[in-house]
Amino acid sequence: MEGQTVHLYYWDIRGLAAYIQLALEAAGVKYEYHPYTEATEEDWFKRDKPALQMTLPNLPYLKDG
Repeated sequence: MEGQTVHLYYWDIRGLAAYIQLALEAAGVKYEYHPYTEATEEDWFKRDKPALQMTLPNLPYLKDG
């Protein structure tokens, strides 16, 4: 996965994304973490979630490429 960056989206609650981040680190995957805080909660529900082309979009999710 040279040159590509995976984007990880999850709630900004301590420890929730830790296992995913550890797996990405162990696999040597370059990634960026985009946490949703209380301030951006509306962004998830009103903008990002409806825009995902999935049947049941939920957090966490990864964007690859």
